[in-house]
Amino acid sequence: MPVMEEPTKTEWKAPRLYTAEERTKAVAEYRDSGLSAWKYAEQAGINYWGLKRWLAEAGRGEAVVGKPRLVPVRVKRATSLGGEERIEIVLGEGTVVKVPAGMTALRIGEVVQAVRKAC
Repeated sequence: MPVMEEPTKTEWKAPRLYTAEERTKAVAEYRDSGLSAWKYAEQAGINYWGLKRWLAEAGRGEAVVGKPRLVPVRVKRATSLGGEERIEIVLGEGTVVKVPAGMTALRIGEVVQAVRKAC
């Protein structure tokens, strides 16, 4: 009579935590790869659903994605319009965006992206 072996237990491992830099790099590499998200995650050895979450975060401006672009910047003193200080941003194509001086950099980036898409 054959001897039956006990089924082996699979050990549970906590998911690996990735730094912001690693997540940003993975998203940029995925976008440059031309692969499906599933295939890229499999080849890179990362969780598919984690990659999908990182992509969603990047789409909302929560992560810096891709290679940063350096652009010339000229800093002037904030102007006052109606008693409220404003920052004026002149985009390369001549579009001018005026935002409150206290606005966060993340929010300014979202505003600039929205203006670029609309123009």
